[in-house]
Amino acid sequence: MVLDPHNPLPLHAQITNILRKRIFEENLTGKIPSERELMDYFAVSRSTVREAIEALVRDGILEKKHGKGTFVAVRPIKEEWIGTFSSYTETIERAGMRSGAKLLSCNIKREPAYIAEMFGGEEFYMIKRLRYANDQVIAIERKCFDLETGRRLLDYDLNANIYKIMESSLGIVLWEADEIVTSAIPSKEDALLLEVPKRSSVLVTERSSFDSDYKLIEFVQTMFRADKYSFRIKMSRN
Repeated sequence: MVLDPHNPLPLHAQITNILRKRIFEENLTGKIPSERELMDYFAVSRSTVREAIEALVRDGILEKKHGKGTFVAVRPIKEEWIGTFSSYTETIERAGMRSGAKLLSCNIKREPAYIAEMFGGEEFYMIKRLRYANDQVIAIERKCFDLETGRRLLDYDLNANIYKIMESSLGIVLWEADEIVTSAIPSKEDALLLEVPKRSSVLVTERSSFDSDYKLIEFVQTMFRADKYSFRIKMSRN
């Protein structure tokens, strides 16, 4: 990857983008090349390289270790969309990491009203959790269910794998799902939970999951740290 002298982006910003892309697309881990190596590779000054690296340190993608160098801070998690139905836990474990969850709240909600309408009523249950990978916060998850399913789930440990609880204990099998991905600026509260700077951009997915009769079972909104999670979509021409 080379720098484009005609690109209006400053050289340090171009280097930042190149390094970020390589870290996420190639699942790079460990120590990155030294400042001198990057200076030689890109044919730029030390100050330009330092600006590029500092931007990635601020975003939490890189971390500096005194006397050792600069390292990828966390292994980026890549979710591949290939038509299979996978839970967050399955995605994290496929990446070779430990998945975790922390229950924040479980309440009956009336708002947003469109979610209640999706379940055919005026109220719904929302289970709000933090999601982890190797003990690092990756996402905020808001799982929504109709009142009956929500009440049944209250009898179980909601820090555990909810899909497994639904299948093994409630006899509810999720058959297919529709999902969209957008970007957003988190609220002050969500930014604090995700441990990201204010006004940071985050990835947001909204998934509607159905049983084999195409009855809506779950609507879940998940807000991911954009520096630690990415999506790859595989397509083919039929």
